[in-house]
Amino acid sequence: MQKIAALRFDFGGCGESEDREITLKNQIDDLKFAINYVRENGYSKIGLLGESFGGLTSILAYDDNIKTLVLWAPVTKSKTPSILQKEKFRQELNNRGFVIYRKDGRNFKIPKEYFEERQNINQKEILSKIKSPVLIIHGNKDEVVPLNHSQEAMEYLPPNSRLEIIEGGNHTFNNRIKKVVDISVRWFRKYL
Repeated sequence: MQKIAALRFDFGGCGESEDREITLKNQIDDLKFAINYVRENGYSKIGLLGESFGGLTSILAYDDNIKTLVLWAPVTKSKTPSILQKEKFRQELNNRGFVIYRKDGRNFKIPKEYFEERQNINQKEILSKIKSPVLIIHGNKDEVVPLNHSQEAMEYLPPNSRLEIIEGGNHTFNNRIKKVVDISVRWFRKYL
């Protein structure tokens, strides 16, 4: 059976990484650094897996030497993040230029730049540059990133790309994650 090496890391400002403002640009820089690190260590068949905002980051960090992408409920279209539906956060952003968002017991500093980046996503523009096969996995009960965004994305991806819809899956696929992982591994084995 084909073995696959994996590198997993936290973006700056997330997980166990140092505190830093969360922006799309910063995440792209982090991912490109990780890709270069892997290449410098002798790996040439590289695939990316990104979830949600990490999916958008993977799309924008893509280069023609990436063999494939697997995207779990990826952000591919312009959308105002749900955090700004709350008046408290809109006022904080207007007054301070950033929002402090608490999740999983940790504070995240999200600057105005992040919200502007999210509102300026052009689906056709970002997806049309991808030449490698892309697997998108999306739950049909996702209330964070609408399934129709991924359905529309297929129009701009290479012909050997595929959309896998997980019946009953929400944004984190609830109890269907094993199925999502199995589908992803099979895809990587096929294209790496």
